Amino acid sequence: MKQALKQAFFICLAGMVAGFSINAVSQNPLPFWRLPDTRGEKWPLLDAEEVMLRIEEGSAIVIDAREAQEYRLGHLPGAVNLPAADFETAFLAIGESLPRDFPLIVYCQGGPCAESHDVLDYLSQYDFQDLFLYPGGWLEWKQRDMPCETPGEEP
Repeated sequence: MKQALKQAFFICLAGMVAGFSINAVSQNPLPFWRLPDTRGEKWPLLDAEEVMLRIEEGSAIVIDAREAQEYRLGHLPGAVNLPAADFETAFLAIGESLPRDFPLIVYCQGGPCAESHDVLDYLSQYDFQDLFLYPGGWLEWKQRDMPCETPGEEP
């Protein structure tokens, strides 16, 4: 019995080490140091159909808050990449071209990601007023089989 408990302990330990290691190299790692993000109520929320309608009408600019490598793998149609992790540098490159009085819809991976909330906070600090959050993000967009772009497909 003692030997079985010892083996179970080492199996659990090996599983934890493997899980932490895989998470450390993942493109979208689970954050271990953040509490769940509760800022969703701060910004008006849009669902996938509302986002698609605004894209089709040209009545909003869509901002992808994910890392550049994730953006290059695919994004919402016409989305501009403004990664939360490198916001200041990215904003210097494109921020002044964004109109402050035009609706901006920000999304990230979806689920528990906080990048879109971070970008919305940054944008509001730069006096952008008409800000929206698409909380479903890339995961929901792909799951619903909505139109996507990759850099080679953009007009």
